[in-house]
Amino acid sequence: MYLFSTQTLMDLLCGVPEVKDFADGVPRGGVYLSVVSLGLVDQAIRETPAKDGRDQLDRFFRRILSMARTHSTIEAFGESAASIWAKLAAHDLQVDGDGERPMTDVERMILATALDRKLVLVEQAQPYHPMIPELKVADPYAG
Repeated sequence: MYLFSTQTLMDLLCGVPEVKDFADGVPRGGVYLSVVSLGLVDQAIRETPAKDGRDQLDRFFRRILSMARTHSTIEAFGESAASIWAKLAAHDLQVDGDGERPMTDVERMILATALDRKLVLVEQAQPYHPMIPELKVADPYAG
């Protein structure tokens, strides 16, 4: 089972072919979404100008959200994930977006959720991946 990172979920909504192909290959009910990612994506959509396709993004987001509710694949950030999140603070975790930068607390919450639920995190290869041996990752962008 897979937990989509926030960026991967956003890329799915935007129709990035590699992410769409990956999602299409996962059995129904096999894609999990963090409540943290859902909030971040909802915020990003609300900040998207109408001329840039906000309504279309919102419609697709609501459809994905409905499917996740139907399959009970929305993951809350709970007590056990919070404990993992706290332990991750001891690591200098770096992410690569537009240059390498420290992982934010919010990103660490999503990572902690994947580790807590033993889900495969779906995201582009990141510098921190080798630092967490128990983390399983699928990179749909790798080709």
